[in-house]
Amino acid sequence: MAPPPPLFPQGIRPRLLLGAEFLYQEYEDISVWYGVAGYVVAAGTGLFRLHNEKHWLTDIAAR
Repeated sequence: MAPPPPLFPQGIRPRLLLGAEFLYQEYEDISVWYGVAGYVVAAGTGLFRLHNEKHWLTDIAAR
């Protein structure tokens, strides 16, 4: 299987990480699990993009 073509950074994961940190900061007094869920979604997005061959590991790790 050929590697995927090089892609320009789309900024998907940084925005998800920003959203996760926002959830953590805003809702940490209620429950830290809101922030944890946000970080799980952000990490899962990166892993699924690797699995679906949309990015290489170096694309994901560089962010």
